[in-house]
Amino acid sequence: MTTPSSFCFICTQSTAHELMGMLLSLSLHHPGARVYGFTDTSTQRRIENEDAPILLDLRVQVKLDSYTDKTRAIMDREKSFGTFLDHKADVMSHALETESDTMFLDADIVFLQPVTLPPGDAELVLSPHFIRKQNTDEVGFYNAGCLWTRSRAVPDQWKVFSKTSRWDDQASLEDLARTFATAEWGREVNVMPWRLLLADEPDRVRASIRVHDHRVCYDTTPLVFVHTHFRDPRFTEFNNRILDCLCATHCARELLIADYVTHDAWRLAIPRQPRSGLYRHANDSFRELPDLIATHARARRHESESNHCWLGGRAVLLYDRPTLEWHDDAVRAAPLVLLGNGDVAVEGRELVRRGCHQVQPWTFWARRPRLLEAFLERSPPRAFHARPVESVFVGNIENTVQEQYRNGGHGWQSAIEEYHCTAGTTHKFSPDEYYAKLASAKYGLALRGYGSKCHREVELLALGTVPLVTPGVTVSSYMEPLEEGVHFLRVDKPQDLRGALDAVDPEQWEVLSRQGRAWFLRNCHSSALLRRTLRGILANGAGQQR
Repeated sequence: MTTPSSFCFICTQSTAHELMGMLLSLSLHHPGARVYGFTDTSTQRRIENEDAPILLDLRVQVKLDSYTDKTRAIMDREKSFGTFLDHKADVMSHALETESDTMFLDADIVFLQPVTLPPGDAELVLSPHFIRKQNTDEVGFYNAGCLWTRSRAVPDQWKVFSKTSRWDDQASLEDLARTFATAEWGREVNVMPWRLLLADEPDRVRASIRVHDHRVCYDTTPLVFVHTHFRDPRFTEFNNRILDCLCATHCARELLIADYVTHDAWRLAIPRQPRSGLYRHANDSFRELPDLIATHARARRHESESNHCWLGGRAVLLYDRPTLEWHDDAVRAAPLVLLGNGDVAVEGRELVRRGCHQVQPWTFWARRPRLLEAFLERSPPRAFHARPVESVFVGNIENTVQEQYRNGGHGWQSAIEEYHCTAGTTHKFSPDEYYAKLASAKYGLALRGYGSKCHREVELLALGTVPLVTPGVTVSSYMEPLEEGVHFLRVDKPQDLRGALDAVDPEQWEVLSRQGRAWFLRNCHSSALLRRTLRGILANGAGQQR
């Protein structure tokens, strides 16, 4: 079985949100594929500025600006709709100038599997509607949003036949089928809601869209792609059936993409507060970030009744708690859990043992991201010789776990030049005073918090203060792991501190400081955190069907 050597599409701004879903899902299942597109300027910019990784060899040309603001009704009045549809054939011809074959795709498609070509030596492959005959007699036997050809004559003939077609560019596909050697895709390809709404046996279609052998299938064959408008209320039953199957098979990536198409934004759900008991939260730390992220990305914060943070509806659970005390049925049922605090080799492994389908490392954040980012705007990073303090630690002991790592019995108080550790919830410094204190030091001690990550490591990196990482602090469980000697120094005990610091000259410190701050800006700052998260999910194989 072979796959198309290229794909192509047309799109204007009214359907650009759907195009993002097609391109993102295509890049999951055909990574690196060459894709040709004719768009308007707005859509081209949308593609260029997409927050998620589109891992395709895109060849997009602006050809459709004259259609940017035109609806189907306007084009019908102007008698320009047929000319607009001709651009499907034109983009196919353009692709065939350099490619051996190409597959045209409508924008409103989401791939669940790679598409393969039927066996044989066909010049053209078409997709039947699989609906009632009385309807195909009206609109055409084949669907015009999905066709493949290796013949340069096909696009030209398609335009010719469409001039006398009973239904735009669609019924004319029957003429193409009579002219060229044609094969057909099966029912598992190009599954549309019309197949349910215009079926001779709707119950048979409902039963066919199902989970089989842990995959989303049509009957017993893995479903290749759906062709639907996720925002169209006419298709609610069909869409919900697809989404339920994706959830049952833990297809986090496709669920995430479908939610993005539906809402035209990456949705970040934060539990509604205030609430009592275990799930109460001050809405600081990560939960400050969605509003900040929305100023940099096509993202939207909303409150939910869930006990946990989510990305993309029910696609990805963002576990932002310090330990597994907050683990519950929702965590176990999530298609994908991104672990903020903790270590995937410890807490992540335990979550899988408890029934979680998939757990991946995530990132971490400051205690007060909004205040930290504001401080960074006002205070550029300081060089080695502009930092009068050699080493610093500022922290609180608010529970017995923190006391194990921060009490005076470990000897850090005598090794660190400025060691400020208080007991209770009253802080010694205001946030700005705290940041200024860290920024005045060349090195900052990183001691384990309630979880194995602490806000302090992130804050040190943000300020260009080189972290001194001690035992118990997790540095590897990130989408981009921290590296010893690149972003931080490791110091196992106070007696080792002097030798570790003396081994680093000012030039080496500057490199460490610069690389640590760059890591923060790539992984934790609100301008980049969503992009890093989406890349980790969509580019690294997380949440895929097995």
